[in-house]
Amino acid sequence: LGFTYVYLVEGSEGPLLVDTGWNHDESWQALLQAVEQTGHTIEEVRGAVLTHFHPDHAGLAGRLRETTGAWIAMHPADIAVLRHLAHQSMEERRTTIATQLRRAGFPEEDVEALRRTDPLPASVAPDRELADGAVIDHPGRDLRAVWTPGHSPGHLCLHLADGDMLFTGDH
Repeated sequence: LGFTYVYLVEGSEGPLLVDTGWNHDESWQALLQAVEQTGHTIEEVRGAVLTHFHPDHAGLAGRLRETTGAWIAMHPADIAVLRHLAHQSMEERRTTIATQLRRAGFPEEDVEALRRTDPLPASVAPDRELADGAVIDHPGRDLRAVWTPGHSPGHLCLHLADGDMLFTGDH
């Protein structure tokens, strides 16, 4: 993939991210630059809501938490998938993800490039669960979880009522 959409939602106590992008140095640098373009620094990010567990949406969550102390939230069904994957070795995780990517039609060179990283490091594990209808901890904003399973068991869309927006992840 050439890119993954990551959104920054401002709030009265600092910004929140919707998704984080791939666990890759180039993706991390792109995220840092994009956050700075909004007038913020990565250290100001207070949390991230992950629409689903796939590595193009959740891969940088651990690095974000390690850098900023931000909380990470996800639907319980996808947290269960991550817990299952956490019991696998890194090679088993790589093989599992590579198999899924091949089924989805990813070019072989992209699959092999991903196999050289840990697509879902253990540090990705969310520390907050968001069930359907849950209000997201983002002072000054009305942001709610909408459970939309299918693309993944716990896929979430996020409804920003005060902005009349719906963040759809891969739904």
